Amino acid sequence: FWSHHACSSSGGVLLILSLSFLRLFDHTYEDTLEKGRCHIVFCCGRYGNIALVVVHVEPLWTYSRKCRFLRKLHSIVSENSNFLFVLLGDFNFEALGEATYNATADTNLVHNKRLASYFSDTFADFTEWYQPDYTRRGNSSDKVVLSRLDRIYSNHCSWQLADCNVGSS
Repeated sequence: FWSHHACSSSGGVLLILSLSFLRLFDHTYEDTLEKGRCHIVFCCGRYGNIALVVVHVEPLWTYSRKCRFLRKLHSIVSENSNFLFVLLGDFNFEALGEATYNATADTNLVHNKRLASYFSDTFADFTEWYQPDYTRRGNSSDKVVLSRLDRIYSNHCSWQLADCNVGSS
């Protein structure tokens, strides 16, 4: 995730790929699902195809707008079943079973999990490449709040991930 504006509601997405990685594929093409919010790089090769999707779910969108965005993304996944998809970015909601940690008060806060449930149901065939560290630190004058809003998911079969030495941080 990358933002080029000082305002937190202005976003952008950025994905940097090395040339050595791109040379593993015969050809690549790109698609923008939503300008500044979702960009996809499709890499096609003789040993397989991978689609790298960088996502930024806008926190100021309504719940229905966020669901429409996720449905559009899922329809692209469904239409390209010959690709391994990797979704990475700022989802702006906590995964099910997680909470925001208020470091100042040493308390956990569980927010509305409606969007997390919707994502989990919609992308049921995806597995998170789990990393335990907090990815966001919110500071205000009276508290420090930590959460894990940035995550990576893949539709790679979860039983095969153990053989792939997958790591994320």
